[in-house]
Amino acid sequence: MESKLVQVRFFFLFVTVSSAYTPFQYFMHVQFWPAAECQAIGGVNKCHIMQPSHLQFTIHGLWPANKSSSSSLDCKGDAFNVNEMDDALKKALLSSWWDWRKGKPVEFWQREYDKHRKVLRQCVPEDRVLPEDPSDVP
Repeated sequence: MESKLVQVRFFFLFVTVSSAYTPFQYFMHVQFWPAAECQAIGGVNKCHIMQPSHLQFTIHGLWPANKSSSSSLDCKGDAFNVNEMDDALKKALLSSWWDWRKGKPVEFWQREYDKHRKVLRQCVPEDRVLPEDPSDVP
């Protein structure tokens, strides 16, 4: 089944940082509205209405970005390891950052980590990005 998605995304500039210190200029906070998801099934576009419990904005991502380029920054860094996540964090992510395309949350988290989090781990101290207590994740 081919899937085409129509997405409503809201972009917020989260923190401006000096480009002299980091390879990026600011953080972009993007939210997703699941009610806007549409799929092309058999060549026909049909919108899929999600369950009411999922009809809320979710965080698509918070990632480093540059004004001069819309492409992601390519950084080396530690590989994603789901075993490093404690149960409280997994539970919080399953309720607020689920994989709305394929229903495979661990693969989604890995893809987003590999695309964006490596840059943060290189350039920003851990305690300035993540809460100390995983239960603080909204």
